[in-house]
Amino acid sequence: MRAFHLLAVFCLAACLPTLASEPTSTQDREVAVRSGVLELAGAFQNDGFKVRDGFWTGTLAPGASNLVAVNLYPGNDYWFLAGATNGELEIEVFDESGQPVEVTPYTDDKHRAGAGFSADFAGQYFIRITLKTGVESPVTLVYSYK
Repeated sequence: MRAFHLLAVFCLAACLPTLASEPTSTQDREVAVRSGVLELAGAFQNDGFKVRDGFWTGTLAPGASNLVAVNLYPGNDYWFLAGATNGELEIEVFDESGQPVEVTPYTDDKHRAGAGFSADFAGQYFIRITLKTGVESPVTLVYSYK
């Protein structure tokens, strides 16, 4: 019986570092990325921005991009924020004719990026998220407005 208890303690001690490590399942990594992006969006709330309900989540390989279409309104300021588990992200904004929109870029060392701008007209805009470096990663995009 004592040998069983020692084996159980040994197994528990061996497993603890694994339990405290980085999220391992895809779902856990997606939740961690979304949490990090919402944390960043919270900082913009101090400046009066409201986080828009909904988000985009997907997986990107290095060099791959995804386009997300959004309807925006003139006179509003917007911040599009994305995060990944690994790698450098870039966010670009295009108007309905596909022309790039000038943005204020944001990046940090936590695999997050942002693009801020004011909409000049009402209509559909396209947000391109690119995983520039790193390894295949879950990516989440949220946006804020005021």
